[in-house]
Amino acid sequence: MKEQGKITAEQYEEALATDIEFSETQQSQERVAPYFQDVVERELLERYDLDPAIVEAGGLKVFTTLDADMQKAAETYVEQEMPADEPLQTAVVSVDPTTGDVKAMVGGVHYDESPFNRAYDARRSPGSTFKPFLYYAALKNGFTPATLLRSEPTSFPLNEEGDYYELGITVKFTPMTLLR
Repeated sequence: MKEQGKITAEQYEEALATDIEFSETQQSQERVAPYFQDVVERELLERYDLDPAIVEAGGLKVFTTLDADMQKAAETYVEQEMPADEPLQTAVVSVDPTTGDVKAMVGGVHYDESPFNRAYDARRSPGSTFKPFLYYAALKNGFTPATLLRSEPTSFPLNEEGDYYELGITVKFTPMTLLR
């Protein structure tokens, strides 16, 4: 800088006499969508057979379907709805129904405490995911949450040969009991 005339000779001598002090800086960078990122990394390694060292080194340009606003909303919702002292976990996935693109993914309550992705890695029956369709059909056909239904033995024809499936469980319930 002295040679280029940016500082004076006095400033140069003062800079040379000054001890350099190094301070530790902690770069706390909030990780966006960590559960989603884990799935993307796994896809890079498994589907595209990339070397883990290449993925770890960074510098790759990876384009995903993540919607930052939807992701933030999903994370905020989980944070607000799950009590801090609650040991239960949850998962949220938002999918564009026209393309199948995953727009947001939350695989648990606190990634640092539990990086297991309940949205992607937990294998569960679809059970409760069908409830909205059942309720929609019931409401569309005049039923209300207070409608009392009785499940009785019922036969369902399977084919022209007269084979049938029979459901023989008798249970008394209202649609609202299924929400529990």
